[in-house]
Formats: sequence, structure tokens, C-alpha cells
Amino acid sequence: MRTPLLSRFLTIAFVLGLCLAAVLGRDLRLGKDLRGGVSLVYKVEIPDEEIDPQSVLDTTIEVLKARVNPQGIFDISIEGSGRDRIEVVMPLPGPETRALAAAWRTALDELVDSAEIRESEVLATLEEGETGDLRGPDGSARATAFDALVAADEARKQARQTYNAVPEDAASTDRNLAAAAVADAEISFDESLAALMELGLSGERVRRILTLPNKPILERDEEGRGRRDESGNPIFGPGQRDKAFASLQAEYPDLQSALTKVQSAYDQYETQRTGFDDPEDLKRLLRGAGVLEFHVGVSSADPQGVDVAGLRRQLEELGAGNTQSPLASWYPINDLGQWYEKPAELAALTANPDGYFAATRDLVATRQDGIYYLLLRDDAGKSLTASDDDWRLVRASEGQDRLGRPSINFALDQSGALRMGQLTGANKGRNMAIVLDSEVYSAPTIQSQISGNGQITGNFGAEEIAYLRKVLGAGSLSAQLSSEPISESVLGPSIGADNLERGTQAFLFALVVVAIFMGLWYFQAGLIADLALLANGLVIFGVLMGVDATFTLPGLAGIVLTVGMAVDANVLIFERIREELALGDVVLRQAVKNGYAKALSTILDGN
Repeated sequence: MRTPLLSRFLTIAFVLGLCLAAVLGRDLRLGKDLRGGVSLVYKVEIPDEEIDPQSVLDTTIEVLKARVNPQGIFDISIEGSGRDRIEVVMPLPGPETRALAAAWRTALDELVDSAEIRESEVLATLEEGETGDLRGPDGSARATAFDALVAADEARKQARQTYNAVPEDAASTDRNLAAAAVADAEISFDESLAALMELGLSGERVRRILTLPNKPILERDEEGRGRRDESGNPIFGPGQRDKAFASLQAEYPDLQSALTKVQSAYDQYETQRTGFDDPEDLKRLLRGAGVLEFHVGVSSADPQGVDVAGLRRQLEELGAGNTQSPLASWYPINDLGQWYEKPAELAALTANPDGYFAATRDLVATRQDGIYYLLLRDDAGKSLTASDDDWRLVRASEGQDRLGRPSINFALDQSGALRMGQLTGANKGRNMAIVLDSEVYSAPTIQSQISGNGQITGNFGAEEIAYLRKVLGAGSLSAQLSSEPISESVLGPSIGADNLERGTQAFLFALVVVAIFMGLWYFQAGLIADLALLANGLVIFGVLMGVDATFTLPGLAGIVLTVGMAVDANVLIFERIREELALGDVVLRQAVKNGYAKALSTILDGN
């Protein structure tokens, strides 16, 4: 009998040890009602004739999750409710998270103050004749560029004085020479100013890099095959964010210390962050979700009036969303895996994205801070956007082309059919990008004019077909999801903290009262029951924290109820044992066995 008893004790000790390890050193993941949060309920316009409304709701939820939480790091829940409702729940940041957010923004502001160069400030400084803080430390690239600009400014002023000093009756040759000197000085000044501005670092660029995904990337050899170590395990290199940040530090060696400080502050903030700092940010993202557009790509061979070089400079200096051109804009690629088939093609793409897309697709592309962009047309006749007339995608389904290859068939409503016919009819043979939520998903070639019904063809595999169908199917989301939530409730952090304090007090009070009652009423057996009750609580919290479960106020009430149920079961068992012992003809072991057996049916019936 000792061996089974010992094994049971060891098993119990092992389980309790695992649960204790899960509890120690970790904080409870608190729900909205305990830490404060916001709940947004949206309505999805699903036609009455829709055969499978649940599928529409599921697709909508999938697209929303991909937009608001693409990396899966936020504690944001998006769930369907009924036939046409979606509830989005996000916890509000706690005091620690808000403090970390303020710390990283302060570090970023300090970096920007020392690194960002504003043209207006430079010109004002030159006008006043004082360098101020714009020059930077001696010996730095910024100081050298600023000194060169000051010299160019002096030369420009001197050239103007010389030109103004030329007499009115002087020979035209002398006046022309003086004017040419002024022009040369102005050009030299503009070049020096541009060189200084290139050394500046904007806060938006740093913020954009820090928000890049940082999943480790599989390293590949010259032939595009994944590298492996001596044990055969794949070798992963730094993620997209780390690579872009390392490149940024190499570009600005004088700012390495400040950049490292900003990165460290952001990492600390990111580890505590479970959602957006402001519910309005979440609503803004939801408002723009599922917006489907079609854009003709800018041809690398014939840009047709698009200033490609100028837009490249604007992308580098201002970011993708701030370029200024009425003809075209940069759009990030959603999934790079859709643009190559072989490892060698991936190697060529990453080595020279501009040349790869120009040679294989006749598209203008570039890479900035680890993100790949395509240049697409925005002007009338070259795009079909959400700002155009009221149109929508009706459906998207799998099909086959004339050669029997898998394809995607889609249908537009009447307004969309008219516009699509005009767009594709005038751009046959060009690439038309499918853009969802401002990201490029695909850019098939327009084979023929498309009106109400279109077909996307290519060498698609099963995964690519499912991918495109999902994209196009989600494209009608902007017409389905209500622009504003039909219900919004916000529970402040102070109320959540009060709920947590009161819930914890109720739990501890119940535990202490029950333990005292069991000890006083049943003595030694009661103390053993108390230990079992503590072990039961440890197992409950250990399992829940081990699976990263969210604790809510009803959840705490459920745990208190569990304590009550356990005590009720113990009382029934102990009373049955007392009854058995009162008979006087059984030993303790048999009384315990009989007590458990007789109480079992009552416990099951009561619970």
C-alpha cells in the first residue's frame, strides 16, 4: 500500500509545483471589468437573402483581426454576436503602461530635438547669424555640412552684393558674369542645404521602424535555400525591425546612443502594452477596414508623366503616406511571398527590388526601412477607389480560366461594372493592383476589358487562390460594417481597480471564514480540508495563468463559488463519516470510505 500512496503524494507534489511555477513571477491578465476597457459593438449589413450569414460574419471578423492586430500582440477580442453584430473589446492601458508610453515618447522627442532638421529653422538661423544647436558637435557630419552651408550662404550674399554693385551703364558682359556668379552661388547653396537636410532624422521615420514586425527571418544561401546549423536546425537572422533599426544606426552613427535609448524605451512599453492608448485609434482603424481599391501600376518603362525619382525622394524623407503627387502614390506590399516562385527569385528580389519588379512585372518598386512598396496610379482613369461613386464588390469565387487553370471570378454591382469597364478597357496589357486597406495584395495583368464580371488568372496554387478569394471577399466589408459603433461602453481604470480590490477582498474573506469554520468545527480533519482547499485554489490559478487566461469579475465570483462548493462537499463527507463512526462497528478507514461513497450522490445532485 505504501508504493501507491507514495506515488500519489509525488504526483500531487509535482502538479502543485507546476502550478506554483506558473503563478510565481507573473501578473494576472485582467479583463475589461477589472482593469478598465472599452467595448464597441458594430452592425454588419448582411442581405436578407444571404444563405450563410455566419460565413460573412466570420470573414468580417478575420479581416478586422488582421487589420487591428496583425502581429497578435494586443489583448483585443473580436467576437460575433447574433446574426449581424460584432463586439470589439480592448482593455485600457494601466498606470504602468501609461508611464512607459510617456517615457518612450519623451525619449523620442529628445532624439527629434537633436536629430531632426527643419528647413525653416535652418534659414532663420542663417538669417540671424547664429548657429545655435543646429550645427551639432565638432567633427560630426552634421557640423561639416552646416559649416559648408554657412560658407555657401556667405558666398551667395557676396555674389548678390557684387551683382548689385555693378553700375547701370556697365558692359553687358560684366553684368552677365555677375548674374552667372549669383546663379552658381544659389545652386551651390541649394545643394548644401539639401545635403544638410538629408542628415536630419524625423520622428515619424523612427516610429515607423519601431512598429515593424520583428519575427526572426530564415537565413538563405546564394541559391535561396534555407541555412542550417551542424545539427540540421534552421538558422534565423534578425527580424525586419532589427535589420531596419541597425541600418538606421549605421546611417546616423552620431545618434547611436540616443537611438538605442529610444529603442529600449519602446521595447519596455511594448512588453506591457495590450491595446491602443486611445479608443479613437481603434475606431479609426475599424473605420478604414476592408476598403477595396484597384490601381493601375506605374510602368517602369513608360511612367507617363510620373516623377518617379522625385517620389522616391519623398518616400525616403516624408514616408509613404505623405508624398505629394496628383498622379501616383506608394503602396506597401502585403505579402512578399506572392511575388516570387523560386528561392533564386527571392534572392534577386531582396538584392534589388527595383530591378526585379521592373524586369518581371514592368512595375516601379522600392524598399524603404524594410518595407517593400509599389508605385501605383491615383488619377482618374487609372484607378477605382473608395472615394469614387458608390460601388461595391458583390461576390468572389473560385473558377477556371480557358486553359483549365484555377482562377478567381468576381462580380461588381452596376456602378462598379461601369467604372471597371472604363478602367480596364483603357489599360489593356497593364498591371492592375488589387489594394485592400492601402496594401497591395496582387497585380495581375489586364487581359481584356472587365465589366460586371471579371476573372483574375495566373499560375495560382491552392493557397494563392484561397488568399485572393479572401482578399476580394473582404473587399465588400467597407459597405457592410457600420462606420460608427452602434453601442460603446467605457469602463475607466479607476472603476476597474475598485472592482479588482473588492473582488479580491471578497475572495480572501470567503477563504479565511471557510478555513476558520472548517478548523473549529472539524479540528484536524478540518485543517486537512483547508490544506486541500489551498491546493485546489493553487491548481485553479496555476492552470488559468498557465494558459494565459483573462480574469474577469464573474470569473473571480466563480472561483469563490468553487470554494463554497468544495466546503459543501467536505461538510457532507465529514458528516457521513461521523455517522459511520457513531455506529461503532467500523474502523476509521472503512468509515472514511463509506462516507465518501454515501456523500457522492448528494454532492452530484446538489451541484
